[in-house]
Amino acid sequence: MENGSFGISQTNYKIKTKNPVNSIIKSCKQQSTNIAVICSSTNIDEKVRYIYFNNIYATFPMERGRFFKPSDFTPNNKVCVIGKNLEKNTQKKNGNLYYSYKGTNYKVLGIIGYEKKTICDSYIYLNMTSEKIDADIFTFDFFKTAFSFKDIATRQSELLSSLKSNGLNPEDFSGGTCFSESIMPKLYSIRWLSMLVVACFLCILLTSIRWINQQKNAVCICRICGARKTDILCNLVFRYICITILSFIISGTYCHIIYPSYFISFFKGFFICIGFMFVVLAISIFKLFKSPLEEVIR
Repeated sequence: MENGSFGISQTNYKIKTKNPVNSIIKSCKQQSTNIAVICSSTNIDEKVRYIYFNNIYATFPMERGRFFKPSDFTPNNKVCVIGKNLEKNTQKKNGNLYYSYKGTNYKVLGIIGYEKKTICDSYIYLNMTSEKIDADIFTFDFFKTAFSFKDIATRQSELLSSLKSNGLNPEDFSGGTCFSESIMPKLYSIRWLSMLVVACFLCILLTSIRWINQQKNAVCICRICGARKTDILCNLVFRYICITILSFIISGTYCHIIYPSYFISFFKGFFICIGFMFVVLAISIFKLFKSPLEEVIR
């Protein structure tokens, strides 16, 4: 965390070219894999990090709001994400929070808050594309990329070539893997995550069973009328699938708008839940069909 790197590997380059940010961002956009850039303020008394990433970044637990998304990285877009210790220094205007840094007001997108104290609690993250940066050391953080089998050495080589082709002359300053940093957020939030997963499965279990019980009358009428069990089963499953799709659309849209940095995690979690949902559905339907007709009528 102190290094500001959360990916599977990171490399620090010293770039002495004046105003290199535009060329750095252009180089990152040319990469086919996920990469982030961090640069810290040269003032050791300040805990300020300038940030840019082309696709994904670490998933921070947020007390409020959201982390950056790629569309935020535009010139003159004065936005920031702050740690929970800095919330007391914010001002509210027109329904939005603002943080003042060097005489400029930055709109606060979100507030980082882990369960325990971390160095991130006192940091402010600024949109790199909107700043004039006097520092010359940039940390390039490499994140996992789906459907890509490129090793880190290849990705680092491609980035270096891109930086040079865009007029920069980077000097390899230092680098290494970031195993401990990358797992730190998971360790801090594992207890709440476990509680959330249990609560989610309990909610699915109770909701699904209640929904099935509400179908008893309809199933009873169909059975009395001589409908085949396969037709009844298909009808129940079809309606359950429609409800599932509708819930995905509504919750997915909400997540993408309010918490876009968590959308990939939401997508994975939802499909894990679907497996559990259909197991519960199958058991409930089996019990429903095994119930005597007289019991169902009651």
